[in-house]
Amino acid sequence: MRQTPRQQAVAIAATATGGRTLRMVFAALVLAIMVAMSASNAFALDSENVRVAKALSNAYAEVVDHVGPAVVGIETEKIVRRSASPRGMEDPMEFFERFFDLPPGMSPRNRQQRPTPKDETTRSTGIGSGVVIDEEGRILTNNHVVADADNIKVEFATEKGRTFKAEVVGRDPNSDLAVIKLVEKPDYLPVAALGDSEALKPGNIVIAIGSPLGFKQSVTVGVVSAKGRNLGELAYERFIQTDASINPGNSGGPLVNLDGEVVGLNTMISVRPGSSGSIGIGFAIPINQAKTVVRQLIEKGSVTRGWLGIVMNPDDKDISLQLGHDGTGVLITEVDPSGPAHKAGIRRGDLIIQFDNLAIKDNEHLRYLVAETAPGRDVPVTVLRAGERVNLTLTVEAQPEDLYSSARRMGMGGGEGGSGIDGTDEVSSSLGLTVRNLDDTSRKQYEIADSVRQGVVVTEVDDSGEAKELGIRPGTVIIEMDGQPVKDVPAFRRILKDSAGKEKILVYLRYGEVSRYMSMKLK
Repeated sequence: MRQTPRQQAVAIAATATGGRTLRMVFAALVLAIMVAMSASNAFALDSENVRVAKALSNAYAEVVDHVGPAVVGIETEKIVRRSASPRGMEDPMEFFERFFDLPPGMSPRNRQQRPTPKDETTRSTGIGSGVVIDEEGRILTNNHVVADADNIKVEFATEKGRTFKAEVVGRDPNSDLAVIKLVEKPDYLPVAALGDSEALKPGNIVIAIGSPLGFKQSVTVGVVSAKGRNLGELAYERFIQTDASINPGNSGGPLVNLDGEVVGLNTMISVRPGSSGSIGIGFAIPINQAKTVVRQLIEKGSVTRGWLGIVMNPDDKDISLQLGHDGTGVLITEVDPSGPAHKAGIRRGDLIIQFDNLAIKDNEHLRYLVAETAPGRDVPVTVLRAGERVNLTLTVEAQPEDLYSSARRMGMGGGEGGSGIDGTDEVSSSLGLTVRNLDDTSRKQYEIADSVRQGVVVTEVDDSGEAKELGIRPGTVIIEMDGQPVKDVPAFRRILKDSAGKEKILVYLRYGEVSRYMSMKLK
């Protein structure tokens, strides 16, 4: 029978005592201890690497123990009143979705919807997550979790079997954030600490806590994959990307750092066509962005954002370099005559390179900074104009409620009307375009708005030229070239002649209701 290390040690010591000297007894005891220790190490790992891994594992558990109680499950109910479908008929949208198998793509609405019977009164339910942010019982979550809900119930991990009614304090669809408040609070109300999302770096470990598919208090661990992601889903967004597993129902739950602080709010997942589960790419709203929204939602139930009254040219590094900058900045294509930018002296063609003493990277960067600026605040702005830096002071105003309505669309402004004569086409071999004067005939032919008061109209585009690749098409109006107004065909011809020898020329044009600058190569 095999002996244990302890039995082996005793046997060795007993053998040594049989008529041997004290020194031999002592040596036997030492050998027995060494045998026992060796045998013990064979069954237990205790290296430095293992100790570090165990410490990290325990750290995860400590973070979850600290933050987990403040993470809640949210169940919503919406009462839908509609006429019952005739016998044998099915919902047309269900029919469409089943037979055409539309890919889900990117969607912020990653909550689980339960089917409801077709009846005059139905109840649609949804699930999500949230996190308690103050002792008053306010909970931060996603707007799409609670939007249009008639009833909201909250469940705490520490209150098994009990749910608490909550009401909406305020919602902001543009950022997909909402604040709800408990009508009745539990005896013990845990509150999560809000951290600093700007301090995050790609590679930092983060923990997601929430209720995916209704499984309350689920924990997943990953890293920050990237910051500042713009997905085009929301009006104001600079998402944190993470590989911590996020699934339907995680929406509104916190993304936490190893200090036990909330650094993001899990909002969106990327899915494969035909699937609805996580593929390891999730997105969270940075908590610093959420703080500004939360403050306004608590104070007034809605969000007011800053506004400049400008239209930004699509980001184009080449244009910035051509204007003498470093490839960054925001080029202005239109200025609202009633907006704060116009009042501050900003002009069309200016390249905004600094806002509030911060270097501007691109359009999204400026849009985010302006939106986060409180209306009424004076902000220093630096623009590059004709190669010179111009310092201005701008008073930010609140976004108009009808900002995106057709009533606020800005006209082109500036310059005299087209001559209305000399409609002869001018072929430009250097740009690959054929143009003619802007007259009544061309206005009618290409449906050009009366607000466009000067320029030449493109009538033909060379199929093999760069203009075709840039998307220029017949009906495009060229308003300005190389910083000079194009009033008619002779002016167009003169500017091209003066630009001979240049590699590129900056062109300002308009097609339909869209205006922009383009950097075009000269043949």
